[in-house]
Amino acid sequence: MSRIRKIICLLMSIAWLAACLGVSASTLDTGQAKDPNARGRQLYLQYCASCHGADGKGGGPAAAALKVLLNDLTTLERREGRFNHPKVRNIISGEMHVLGHGAADMPVWGRIFRHSKGTAGGGLDLYALSKYLESIQKK
Repeated sequence: MSRIRKIICLLMSIAWLAACLGVSASTLDTGQAKDPNARGRQLYLQYCASCHGADGKGGGPAAAALKVLLNDLTTLERREGRFNHPKVRNIISGEMHVLGHGAADMPVWGRIFRHSKGTAGGGLDLYALSKYLESIQKK
């Protein structure tokens, strides 16, 4: 392999690793690199808080219009005995049915998380949201 090809492969590997870790200019500019939960909190407030509330306890402004009582997301770890990241990500993406989220083919937030799950950015968003939910668990 020529030296130029080796350098190109190395640079591509570094770029791929940075993408997987979520390191980008926008992440660094917004201070998210300093707060690992910043992206997860942003996603939570954008997609989940209207029902689950800003505090995760189920008292969001849309909760009263729902036919089901929402779970307190701050007690997931206590109820499961551990924080189950794969289960949480499957619920968020719509792969695991939860009554309040609607049918699997059309969860409340549409296709945002389900269709992006296989992409680097989408997978990282699911991970960030799951890590944020883990961070708000009552100890």
